[in-house]
Amino acid sequence: MRWLYLVILTGFTIFAQEATVISQPVNPNRVFSTPTVEVLNSLDMLVSGGSVVGLEEEQYFLGNIYAGFGNLMELEISTSNFVDALKKKSATLPASSFKMSFLPSSSAFGLSMLVKKTLWNERTLGTYKYYTRFSDVFLILGYKKEFFSINIGLNIHDMRIKTYSYTSGVTSDEMKKEEYGVFGNLLIRANEKTYAMLEVTPASRVSFPSDGSISPDDIEKVYAVTLGGRYFFTYFLSLDAGVLYRSDFRGPADAVINVILNLAVPLGKAIQK
Repeated sequence: MRWLYLVILTGFTIFAQEATVISQPVNPNRVFSTPTVEVLNSLDMLVSGGSVVGLEEEQYFLGNIYAGFGNLMELEISTSNFVDALKKKSATLPASSFKMSFLPSSSAFGLSMLVKKTLWNERTLGTYKYYTRFSDVFLILGYKKEFFSINIGLNIHDMRIKTYSYTSGVTSDEMKKEEYGVFGNLLIRANEKTYAMLEVTPASRVSFPSDGSISPDDIEKVYAVTLGGRYFFTYFLSLDAGVLYRSDFRGPADAVINVILNLAVPLGKAIQK
């Protein structure tokens, strides 16, 4: 996965340098893990990749590919995660998402919706195998000016878990829990190449019992706050870095560092040339 991602990233970098012209910084349509109200321009792409480093157990790679269509909608292939309470880390799952904007990009206000779905994640505990997947719906309201933008919204989180018993060979019915939360993010332009960023978002924390008897009570909502910034090396290449802290952490030593590299690939502009 990592080597493939690096090959794609290198190829897109060469393409972006030689075949396109970008006249202003391309801001990714998210702040760390939460979406902003914007969608990508038609036929433009954004490739993001990075890592999360915290406790010894909390180290994993994240990758995202976004593509815009018609200045109205956006598709994404990515990784998403939930908090595994027993392993004390986040479990990553492949995900895809669809985002649609309801107001023109020229407006100071924006309104959009994003739907994200993951594949099944497998996790073995004793004589049981747990299968986990979830879907998220984000309703996003945004406001932007030249030097800042703010986005707030509602997150509807639907988690499904089922178990398989190695002893009996029986797979249980899906257990479902739906949670509602409020998220928000803020970008402030510090200078020509740098933005300060802040986000607050809910997350699901799952406690997997060893006897396979998973219930809605084993899933609890926690909140995560990430503070950091975005630096533009060029108009099309930027770096996000920040520190994440969750409400279930025991102290500052549990804080997690996020580092993400973003590459904009404006295929729409290249095709028009």
